[in-house]
Amino acid sequence: MDKSGDDAKVAEAFFAFYQEFPSSKLSDRALFNAAYYTFKAGDVFRSIELREELLAKFPSSDLVNQNLDALGRLFESIAAYDKAAHYYETLAARDTGRTFEGTADALYNAGLFRDALGEWERAIADYRTYATDFAGREDAHLVALLIGHIYETNGQLEQAAETYKAYFTDSKLSRVDPDVTMEARLRYGRVLMKLGDRDRAIKHFEASVKAFERMEGGGTQFRLAPLYVAEMRFYMMEPLWERYHAIRLDDPTTATLKRQLQAKIKLREEVRDGYTRVLQMGQGEWGIAALFMIGEVDRDLAEAILESPTPPNLTEDQARIYRAGLEDQAFPLIDTAATAFEQALAKSYELGIYNEFTARANALLAELRPKEYPEMAERLGVPDKLSDSFYVADFQL
Repeated sequence: MDKSGDDAKVAEAFFAFYQEFPSSKLSDRALFNAAYYTFKAGDVFRSIELREELLAKFPSSDLVNQNLDALGRLFESIAAYDKAAHYYETLAARDTGRTFEGTADALYNAGLFRDALGEWERAIADYRTYATDFAGREDAHLVALLIGHIYETNGQLEQAAETYKAYFTDSKLSRVDPDVTMEARLRYGRVLMKLGDRDRAIKHFEASVKAFERMEGGGTQFRLAPLYVAEMRFYMMEPLWERYHAIRLDDPTTATLKRQLQAKIKLREEVRDGYTRVLQMGQGEWGIAALFMIGEVDRDLAEAILESPTPPNLTEDQARIYRAGLEDQAFPLIDTAATAFEQALAKSYELGIYNEFTARANALLAELRPKEYPEMAERLGVPDKLSDSFYVADFQL
């Protein structure tokens, strides 16, 4: 049975009482109830009108806080988020004693809506008040990361870095949730890199990884931190990869060319070992990235060998034999590189993760094994967002 008609009649009765006895001690409750039953009858906009009238006519009513909360919810239900935030903030400002049970959620939602509306400074103000006034709530400590993220997305990188650092260096906050502490460490390092201070970021990541290992060795149970640490370790590999990539076999002098090759081969093992450590953490997003880079290490060496100059003192026949020998050295490396790219691609499909490294593996396989992967890169394109990276997976080389 549809009760909306009955609710509408009840609403009309309460509103009639309010109109007939505007000075009654019960007038505010009558109007409040009229708004409630009007909403139950399905008329959201009329309910809003009645609640705003209640706010204007009875500013000192003991129903004001409840009414403000209801107004925020009503405007939220029709996606009028600026109005919703306004009424939630009005409630928070009025409930100075923090006695109304809905104030905490109202203030948090106000911050959420201000952020969505691009009013990031007001969002931060709301979140800071929430974290201070409702510090006992389970999610209060997470607000620091929300504030840091807002600063970061709005280009306030210095403030973002300070916010993240304040979290993981705070003796109380850093002990609340070890996973969140590691996330704050990761975000701080990312911001340092955005600020162009990669050296400091890498030193920070190294210290964070050591902290993770120390905590894990001490019995700390982590859920998400291994994913964050895998990302840190991947970033830590960048300088070593760049050193390796920078070694080119570009001197035609035989002795110098040999020294360059030996240096690159020696560093190759170190780079592969570093990416293998990332791989062994079994974290989907960064395991795929590490697999790709392991392949890239071999492809880079093969490319350096094939692009190296021919010694000028060789005859034409000797030069041809020399180039054939270089190809014999390079092609097995190309084959192992392609295999690593295939493994990265297969793991991407298995886990449903499509990211920058999936796209690069596609492109290089289309180049290295065109018969098996014809124009795959062109068909798939380049991703503009990452898939869910919260996967734990077994990786094998």
